[in-house]
Amino acid sequence: QPAVGLANWTKAFPPAAPMESRTFRLWVRALDQATNLSAVPTNGQLDNDQNADGTAAYVFTYDNAGPISAVTYPPLQSNASPVTLTGTAQDVFPAQNPSGVVDLRLALTRSDGWYWNLFTSTWQAANPGFDNIGRTGLAVWSFPFPAGAFEDGYRFDAVSFSRDAATNNETNLTTRAFVVDLTTPTSLVTWPNNGAYVSSAALTVVGTAEDRFCALNPTIC
Repeated sequence: QPAVGLANWTKAFPPAAPMESRTFRLWVRALDQATNLSAVPTNGQLDNDQNADGTAAYVFTYDNAGPISAVTYPPLQSNASPVTLTGTAQDVFPAQNPSGVVDLRLALTRSDGWYWNLFTSTWQAANPGFDNIGRTGLAVWSFPFPAGAFEDGYRFDAVSFSRDAATNNETNLTTRAFVVDLTTPTSLVTWPNNGAYVSSAALTVVGTAEDRFCALNPTIC
């Protein structure tokens, strides 16, 4: 198809949405006023993505969609203080040919409003934002944490953020909220009294159960 211009030329593509996450090969030819025409690749060269002189054809990938990521561990209710946070990341059309995820970052907030600093491995009042310090992996990723970083009785909100090789940023961020609960709940019977005699025809046993951290640890709260 003819392009617009000569020494400097352009060729507009049709709407690109149907081409999302696809790789394209380009071949161009030029004709001068003496009717000299650029060499035409053979069918075999076209099949092998080669120019007529055997060099590789021009290749580019169209990727205009941001990647997605998610925190998958720890569980939403954890009876142990985790030492890793793990998750996944991928481009939104993995079955096609996207550019691929090249960066994954994490931000972590505690229910008292403090933020985790991945660089200093401490909780702090100021928000340090997303970071990738200590991360291993991309498609399946992990961040290490020191023992005791996730204290009993708090809710933690973990948010991941990814970017792909085409510089598309993840836009629909998701939060994984999990609670670390190391305290064993208590329960007791409040009626009938221990050792009591009950004569009513209908009997209902009444009791209480408690798992709130501050109710069970008043000296700490």
